[in-house]
Amino acid sequence: MKPQSLNLVLEASRPAAPAACGGARPLERLTAALEHEALAVRELGEVLVLQRSAVAASDIAAVNASVDDVGRLLLAVDEARRHRLAVVTELGEGPDTSLESLEPPAGTPGAGAYAAARAALRREAEKTAHEAAVNRTVLRGAVEAGDAFLQALFSSAVEPSPVYGAAEHPDRPSSPGIILNRRA
Repeated sequence: MKPQSLNLVLEASRPAAPAACGGARPLERLTAALEHEALAVRELGEVLVLQRSAVAASDIAAVNASVDDVGRLLLAVDEARRHRLAVVTELGEGPDTSLESLEPPAGTPGAGAYAAARAALRREAEKTAHEAAVNRTVLRGAVEAGDAFLQALFSSAVEPSPVYGAAEHPDRPSSPGIILNRRA
């Protein structure tokens, strides 16, 4: 998973070639950006599933590797989103413009591919959000179980008394004390 994830980060961080930007129609560029973003989001979802299985198997090395992968993929998703927003801005729209409002008129070349790419991105984003929510619950449970184990391991074997016991008294002297009568 790491090599493909790293490739996504490297591709997303490179500026697009001028010939590719000028030669492609704006709708085709936007469709390509959506497909690229959907791929990054799909990979993130796959890594989240692997992370959950590593937690279930108590495989610390795999959990650590998945954390690294998630970090790289979040960077790739962010870069893909920035690229998509740059393409939307080049189309003369604002960054807050929804993808549904950019729907091209029916019959426009590439309209079907754009709609499919937009739907794929939404589907992948929803699946990945679900995987992230499940992982959050699983990881929270694993941390709580670990805390309970440590608490049980390091707590005393005898339960504390619910009331205070008698205070400790020093040993009584073996000889009785001397009584002085000052009046005599």
